Amino acid sequence: MTGRQGGCGPAEVKTSGRMATLATAKSSVKDHKLRGEQQTEPGLRYGVDVVDATALVEQWPAAPKKVAQQMITQYGPPNEATQRVRRGSAC
Repeated sequence: MTGRQGGCGPAEVKTSGRMATLATAKSSVKDHKLRGEQQTEPGLRYGVDVVDATALVEQWPAAPKKVAQQMITQYGPPNEATQRVRRGSAC
């Protein structure tokens, strides 16, 4: 165990599981491209601008906040965002 609760870090996820997730994501992207969509319908509802994206991460812990701010600066705001807060393990 790597110290994370639940043991769901990269070392705990088998290669076959990561590959299956990647295949599903790539298939979804192809479907959207074939339909001429750039993002999902729910994504359109949850779209944010730079000010809103920056405000969403304002209360985050220092390390993930810094990464999010760097990504917003380099790539612009995310296509979609919610204010949902995840507590504990991500898995």
